[in-house]
Amino acid sequence: MNSNRSRPDSRAGRASERVTFDEIALSDDERIATVFHPMKALANRNEADEQALGDERERRGFSRNYRGDMNNPKNQRGMVSDNENTSLFITRLPADVTPAQLLKALAPHGPFGRVWSVHIIPANADKGQTGAAAKLIMFDRAGAEAVYNFIHRGGLSFYNGSTGIRAIVSWNQVKSPPSDPRGTKSRVLIISGPADFVDVKKLRALFSRYFIYQEEEVKLTSHRDSKHEIEFRFCCFHAQAEAASVFLRRLKPSSVFVKFGADPLAQQPPANAQARSSVAEDRWALLGQRRRGGSSS
Repeated sequence: MNSNRSRPDSRAGRASERVTFDEIALSDDERIATVFHPMKALANRNEADEQALGDERERRGFSRNYRGDMNNPKNQRGMVSDNENTSLFITRLPADVTPAQLLKALAPHGPFGRVWSVHIIPANADKGQTGAAAKLIMFDRAGAEAVYNFIHRGGLSFYNGSTGIRAIVSWNQVKSPPSDPRGTKSRVLIISGPADFVDVKKLRALFSRYFIYQEEEVKLTSHRDSKHEIEFRFCCFHAQAEAASVFLRRLKPSSVFVKFGADPLAQQPPANAQARSSVAEDRWALLGQRRRGGSSS
């Protein structure tokens, strides 16, 4: 597989089209307080700090190498029963798979439910891990069970030549509770407002300055006079769509309207023939397709 392919959800892949913050030309009163980046503190830890943190992780039921937020209730497995857990662990994925590619592979086979977050654990050849893995958290148990059942019965495969390799799914040991029951929060934002601000390149530049994110797809859905509407599909609700929603509401409370849109994984996909036709152009859609005649392992 070609790992040098430009990917729309990669910040590095967007470097050539990134607009600097100065080009957005925000006035001083629009420059709100900087957003805290808690993970930046990781870079300043010494060996003794890491040893102490490893001990604390184990004491609280996490692995020594855990890098998530131990104080986030979504990550505290001791507080979540097995039948409430919404977190899945998926293995045997392509070494260079991205969050967006995994979500797009699942979408034609839904509906499953709303995605809380997705995190890719890269392949590590030094440890004999030739494929990537993913931690996928859904908003509710029903959505997690739907994804689990689909992958468990062999629905998620990728192909190396004519050989099909099935992904494997298990319930993540670091459990996550349901969130926003019967709510409308999602990883998709519908952003509308003045065209000189609600612009794809400008929003990407603005978000990139204040938080780390991955996107599945961004598209202009309406363009009337001087008004734009953009559908911004993040890969995660947590710390991505959620952060962008709060950020925009504080930055432009009177001129920009933000609401949550429908998660594609929670929607009925297009008719089977249309879905197959539309995803066939993307080689990563093979992750979610089952070819006839190909062997599986």
